[in-house]
Amino acid sequence: MKVNPATAKHRFSYKGEEYLFCSGRCRERFEADPE
Repeated sequence: MKVNPATAKHRFSYKGEEYLFCSGRCRERFEADPE
């Protein structure tokens, strides 16, 4: 899924990289286990 960086509401920074997500739930799942 593509997420528009200009309008993304759900973001997470990890090891110097910023990740964008389509939903808060997806961000939470990634944050719990980013590897």
